[in-house]
Amino acid sequence: MTTYNIDFNLMVTKLLKIFLRKYLITYSKSLLICGINPIEINQSRKSSDRGRPKLSLAVCSERTKRRRIAEISEVNQSAADDIRSVCRQPNPSIFPAKECEVVALITEANLTKQQYEHIKSFVNSKIEANFFPCYNNILKEKQESYPELISVTESDIEVSLQSLLDHTASRILKLQSDVTDKLDESHNYLTLKGKWGFDGSSGHSEYKQKFENNNLEDSCLFVTSYVPLQLFVKSDNDKEQKIIWKNPRPSSTRYCRPIRIQFQKESVNLIKNEEEYFKNKIQQLTPTEFKTATNRKFCVDHILQLTMVDGKVCNALSETSSSKCYICQARPTEMNDIDKCLQKKVRTDRYEFGLSPLHAYIRFFEYFLHVSYKLEIRQWQIRGKENKELVQRRKQNIQSEFREKMGLIVDKPRTGGSGNSNDGNTARTFFNNPHLSAEITGIEQHLIEKCATVLQALSSGYKINVEKFRKLALDTARELTTKYSWYYLPSSVHKILIHAPDVIKYALVSIGELSEEAAESRNKDVKKYRLNHTRKTSRIATNRDLINRLLLTSDPFITGQRKLPSKCKTILSKSVFDLLE
Repeated sequence: MTTYNIDFNLMVTKLLKIFLRKYLITYSKSLLICGINPIEINQSRKSSDRGRPKLSLAVCSERTKRRRIAEISEVNQSAADDIRSVCRQPNPSIFPAKECEVVALITEANLTKQQYEHIKSFVNSKIEANFFPCYNNILKEKQESYPELISVTESDIEVSLQSLLDHTASRILKLQSDVTDKLDESHNYLTLKGKWGFDGSSGHSEYKQKFENNNLEDSCLFVTSYVPLQLFVKSDNDKEQKIIWKNPRPSSTRYCRPIRIQFQKESVNLIKNEEEYFKNKIQQLTPTEFKTATNRKFCVDHILQLTMVDGKVCNALSETSSSKCYICQARPTEMNDIDKCLQKKVRTDRYEFGLSPLHAYIRFFEYFLHVSYKLEIRQWQIRGKENKELVQRRKQNIQSEFREKMGLIVDKPRTGGSGNSNDGNTARTFFNNPHLSAEITGIEQHLIEKCATVLQALSSGYKINVEKFRKLALDTARELTTKYSWYYLPSSVHKILIHAPDVIKYALVSIGELSEEAAESRNKDVKKYRLNHTRKTSRIATNRDLINRLLLTSDPFITGQRKLPSKCKTILSKSVFDLLE
């Protein structure tokens, strides 16, 4: 054993004085164990001391700590053990993260369990504190995000509609507890507005798992979704509404909650059966009762509107051909006669479907594309080999110019048979650059600008002045049918320019909040979560993990903990502002 010519007891005392000076109050027990007078610790260093002062043990490197403790342990093992125990104690200035905050972080970053464990072990080891909780506590918090009554089979996943709405309302009230506590005692009856709809998607991953029913396949899904929009309380006059909570991203997937997922291809019969099934469920709904932490009771009624649908669903539910208007039954050859269309009898019950702002952008964009392809022949239908060659040649030139000048891929089929490249982003880029779009297509620029104004007003999320909008829409329709009288207005363009004002008056909230974009974007999440966040041991296990992930990422309370992403706000033009209330 090495022999030291120093007083080891004095050395131990000095080391503990230096280290424990900072932790005098927190670790007072260690002072008593080591027999150190607390008063002496705070005494300043004598001026007679010479040499470089030693750092306290708390700020030393790991190597220096081990060396000093090893030196002490050779003489006084109990003192060394005490120092080790003090070093292992957490820093009182670091507060552990809440489970709900960590779950919000996991959902925002799309972390798997393994990824979270790596981050937790790394951070906790660096700060020497249990900042991130163990995963078992995370699982308990996740269970709070799942409503009751979830049915999972190999071919079908369904959450009870009543259970989903009860859970959604209670989580919103929990999130807004600071607001609800300040309400008058008479404001205990609330109303939650929401939108719902269904949409089919294809191109999903196919797994090597057996179906009991051989007629099913997992490449196609049909998803029914629900999005809460506003929670409000009506005033005494039953007209004014005090909004308690409003969805900050009504067109985002952050609040898009799944109701039912079926492994079936979208069809007319499936669409009709789904609407009838959930219309019966909606009629049987009962108000949600919720008790706060202060034992105050709230009763929440639910209002749902079927607006998250596209043109195919609207035509299937109204039993109308895609070429006809499902509101006034106008045929293609009648749509250029604006006055005649205005005199037709309309089906007001079909205003419920809304206007599908996302698909409206795409349909207007494709209308201008097809007109530009046929500008040389000026015919609605292409007849004759020569005309077909002219149209095809012009189409290729326009496609190449879009690619070179604007970086857009136009009218190109996608792999897997899932539509073409004409999506919402492409259409918005087209209307945001009217000068360049007019130069490429040959369409008059002011017509593109007028249609862009109409579409931006619809998707803005603000209240629209109906009469001003009606005047602009009708003027645009008449000018389009006059300039391009040889090309019939498509039914989707006719619906916006002729019937949009009446649909806006019927809507529960602003027409932009009723967009179907949330359900369309949710299809991408379904593909991603099913591939990366589910077990592949069996179809039931895969489906269970899929519905849990979708419910977790759309839970209002957890989503309320997440930071809203920065939104690229488009500056509305003066023409759009003139249409708003």
